[in-house]
Amino acid sequence: MKHELLAPAGNLSIFYAVINAGADAVYVGGPRFGARAYAKNFTTEELVEAITYAHLQNVKVYMTVNTLIKESELDDCIAMMVPFYEAGLDGVILQDMGVLHAFRSHFPGMELHASTQMSVSNVDGAKMLKEAGIVRIVPSRELSLEEIQRIHKEAEIEIESFIHGALCYCYSGQCLMSSFIGGRSGNRGRCAQPCRLPYEVMDQAFKRIRPSSPILSLKDLCTIHFLPELLDAGIYSLKIEGRMKQASYAYTVVSIYRKYLDYYEQYGAKGYQVSKEDYDALLAAGNRDGFTDGYYHRHNGQEMLTKTSSAHASSEGTRKEDSLSTKKKVAIEGVCTLLCNEAATLSVRACGCTATVTGAVVQAANKKGLLEEQINKQLMKTGESDYEWKSLSIKMDDRIFLPVSVLNQLRREAFAKITELLTVRRRYEKPLTSTVMAPSLPMENQRVSILVRTCSQLRIALSKDYVKRIYVELTTFTKEEEPMLHTLMKEGFERGVEMYCAMPYIFRKKNADAFEKQWQSFRDVTTGLLARSYDGLAYGCRQSVPVIADASLYCMNTLAKLQLKQFHAEEITLSVELRKQEMKPLFAADAECILYGRIPMMITAGCVNKNTKQCQEKPGFLYLKDRKGYVFPVRNECRGCYNIVYNSTPTCLFAKGKEFSGNHAVRLQFSVEEDAQMKQVLSVFEQNVLGRPGTEKIEHFTWGHFKRGVE
Repeated sequence: MKHELLAPAGNLSIFYAVINAGADAVYVGGPRFGARAYAKNFTTEELVEAITYAHLQNVKVYMTVNTLIKESELDDCIAMMVPFYEAGLDGVILQDMGVLHAFRSHFPGMELHASTQMSVSNVDGAKMLKEAGIVRIVPSRELSLEEIQRIHKEAEIEIESFIHGALCYCYSGQCLMSSFIGGRSGNRGRCAQPCRLPYEVMDQAFKRIRPSSPILSLKDLCTIHFLPELLDAGIYSLKIEGRMKQASYAYTVVSIYRKYLDYYEQYGAKGYQVSKEDYDALLAAGNRDGFTDGYYHRHNGQEMLTKTSSAHASSEGTRKEDSLSTKKKVAIEGVCTLLCNEAATLSVRACGCTATVTGAVVQAANKKGLLEEQINKQLMKTGESDYEWKSLSIKMDDRIFLPVSVLNQLRREAFAKITELLTVRRRYEKPLTSTVMAPSLPMENQRVSILVRTCSQLRIALSKDYVKRIYVELTTFTKEEEPMLHTLMKEGFERGVEMYCAMPYIFRKKNADAFEKQWQSFRDVTTGLLARSYDGLAYGCRQSVPVIADASLYCMNTLAKLQLKQFHAEEITLSVELRKQEMKPLFAADAECILYGRIPMMITAGCVNKNTKQCQEKPGFLYLKDRKGYVFPVRNECRGCYNIVYNSTPTCLFAKGKEFSGNHAVRLQFSVEEDAQMKQVLSVFEQNVLGRPGTEKIEHFTWGHFKRGVE
């Protein structure tokens, strides 16, 4: 089986360089809507040129539209794609469910790939996305080789996985840190990388237990030493990170991986060994405090962290980038036939395609005829075309006559025809019927939901007559706490309160098995499930209970809402990155807005507790303190073996109570709050939103994105 070496390119020079280095496919960002908004990216004209050139070289091109799209941007996003689709773009790497829904109908024949931003970590999510039109997934970087192999085999879907380059500390697509700290959303391609900064670690008494260090910053990934293991695990497309790197970096990395991939495909794993010279060349091209082999062989570990906050380092030599980015010409073979009283013909062959053109009838010469050398010299003039002759044979009669202009015309027409055969062209036709979501019915009365993670919080929630739904963070409860939890949930369930179990944010096989076992003990007192991932949503919809799509599934436009509903989500939760005006098209009886809570800013496989002390498999909170003095609670979820990093300040929209009073579904989420603080928050909510008397205030809070939104 031949595998695909997939290289990044941030501009035309890098694009040509990675093809020269041996890439089988290149992924690029378009003018808008890619995950590298601050990169130069390609203009429309440049990208059309790049697609045409790549296809002449038998190289595929994928475009990244791997950001979240606002309602006001959907039409622009579709319009942007038309020239690339018509130029033969091979596929799109996407994150937004609305984009998936739109592109599926607007661009038939173009492959749709699920970005790692979708956080697919299990077979369930891969199967669901495959049914929706996805042909390839880029699973979460945190998965082991065993997990990747399982997804590939059981979901029967192509796998694209990262083999080299920068690693995010957070599960891709689950990070709101840059968004909430500085307003630059990673989901919109504008991550400011606050994870690379130093943080102190404090215990529950707020005593420093680790000095300031880049505890959220990972080394660069390098898999060159165990490339055969990745290939044997079913990974088809080997992806190199680095669309914002220079041509010299991209060329070096691609050429070295090309060398060892070719070795494997010819000889297999036997005798596979990486030379010190090549490994050193990868280090010199660029690294961040050295390399790590990532998560392929481990769940997490302190050895993956950088020791300093220094930027990406390179000691690459001064090789001129122009020399790397020279456009290659396509080698062609040709046969020219010139027989008296027959039409002149020229056949050209390249990359398995043959183009034949005919011209004027060949005449017998009255005097001295054309010589073979003259014909050969004229046809060999390729000029600035994309082709160069590998061989050209001429079959001709003696003493023939043909104007030189006819030979030139034959060559031009032959080159045009072979180009047409080698490049895919499509015609865009707007769907006759646009998908329009049936208008959602407004809610007759206000519904208040509360999310809790302790029995004490659950008791307080149950004491409020206006609370109609309670979400319980099931996996945070220990076995010792489960009997009391069941009793309390049963009390609410029998009183008519909707009792939902919140699923883990990451639903890997181990997490899924643990949740399944735990949830079965609470199924008799559960109304439904709150899904935080596509894997969780797919699992939940198989359980024959109502499933709510949480905010981590990022519903930012009406088509995303429609696609989530087609995945059988009963309701959706509005994205926390929407501002007031952007919520309106989505708000209805089947949409809930988070009014209060510390927003989960990161979901991580890395464990702050383990990297600071030792793994004790004991859930609890630690705290990160940044250079400005802000403190971020970190919860280690030991049952699922992941961390949740919460915002330093709770989002609170109570002061805009009139905006949410009446027929809206609203949610309050509690995490680190003690009983007294929770009661205070509920009192302020009652005053501002329900209109009840009171004098309580919340001193420290943030509006989140309700006012400012994200770019």
